[in-house]
Amino acid sequence: MEKDYEIDIEEERMRNKFVEFLVVLLGGAVMLAVAVFSLPAVLGEGQERPKLDCQKMALDYAQALESLDVRTLFLLKGVPYSREAEAAAKKELGSPEARKLLAPIIGMIRLFPKINAFPDWVTEVNVEYKYIEGNELIEMQGDFVLSGDRWLIQELEPRESETLDEAKRAEYARELSPAPPEGQKTLEARFDFLVAVLNSAVQQKSWNAVKATGALPGDCGLHSSDPPAKREKILKMLSQFPSIGAIPAPAKSFRLALKGTLDGQDSLAEIGFHWPGNQLRIEFVQFK
Repeated sequence: MEKDYEIDIEEERMRNKFVEFLVVLLGGAVMLAVAVFSLPAVLGEGQERPKLDCQKMALDYAQALESLDVRTLFLLKGVPYSREAEAAAKKELGSPEARKLLAPIIGMIRLFPKINAFPDWVTEVNVEYKYIEGNELIEMQGDFVLSGDRWLIQELEPRESETLDEAKRAEYARELSPAPPEGQKTLEARFDFLVAVLNSAVQQKSWNAVKATGALPGDCGLHSSDPPAKREKILKMLSQFPSIGAIPAPAKSFRLALKGTLDGQDSLAEIGFHWPGNQLRIEFVQFK
């Protein structure tokens, strides 16, 4: 058992190292990509803002990694294409060692949830969630940015994972969502219902109802010093908060942040969820 645990730790270390390499290979090392990501999200007159389907982008990204379709990888990430960069990427990603390490990462990316109906004011989306698969606690990060007339993947890789021993499993047991149905890896978490309850509570200015969701009334525009316009803006953000589909489970946390320009102001709507006592609650909210 101890030897198997040591093997898991080594595999985890190697995969984390490979993820770091993957990020550099498809983004950070290509300095010209900075110019792409720094483009303002400005559309021409009469031009509709493109709709974001982050799950489709994730599935396309996973398929491109699996098939070594480097051109699609570069396109999805906004990385300038060159034959030299393509050859280097294929050489590194195509080795037997890389393919072995890449296979579970592709599986993780394919579990990225469906998130529907982003409001038009949003130009950046950040998704972060933690879930357990086998003996590992996996942290997944997905960042999407609107650049000009198209959405790009800024980051879509697992962050560091944690191999769980019996003590850690016992520690986390009361902090997890229900397990998915037998034979499945994802679960409908009902985030939408909880957001709707919070929206109603803020409309009614009910401190108790807000606190029952897990959110703090002072973070929802209900502080006595908050101007009415602040609460109205928060209500607008809550009413427009996207619908979140099935997530990998059992999950430990989930966070969705929306950034952009609303009513002429830089704005942020962020909600974090967790499962204290195995019950879904809001962990925090941020509205700016």
